[in-house]
Amino acid sequence: MTRKMTYRLEDRRRQDVYELLTALENINEELGRLTIELLFTLGEGFTLKHDVDISHQGDATVISLVHVYKYETAPDWVTQDVIRVVASLITHPSHCDARVAVEYDLLSACNSLPAGPGVLREQHCQNDTVEDALLFLRQSVDDLWNAENLLATLIR
Repeated sequence: MTRKMTYRLEDRRRQDVYELLTALENINEELGRLTIELLFTLGEGFTLKHDVDISHQGDATVISLVHVYKYETAPDWVTQDVIRVVASLITHPSHCDARVAVEYDLLSACNSLPAGPGVLREQHCQNDTVEDALLFLRQSVDDLWNAENLLATLIR
């Protein structure tokens, strides 16, 4: 009896991890689609790198989905201008933190944005469950899709 219970608990844990990874993959695909939209909106001169990072901070697990764009302002000359679209999920034993942000780091002032690092848009929440945090991440990524002219200030 105990063995069967243990097996079921382990099985449930595996299912939770699978569902978490599936949900994160779906969110990452949405960020990828947002990436393509960004490239079409801003035109040529962008290079893209994306990364999925899983790390640990004390008792928390941090999962980050990062899509980074570097902007080429002239042929064969890449500035340090960077745009990052980040979705992160931090799971603590008692709660989860979720964050979606569009960050930038500009070498020089661009339209209404000052030179240096900054955040163009950020949404953050703290939830009791991973499911609620994932729902928030999904809605926040959808909000980025629906934000009219969100990236207009980054267009040179």
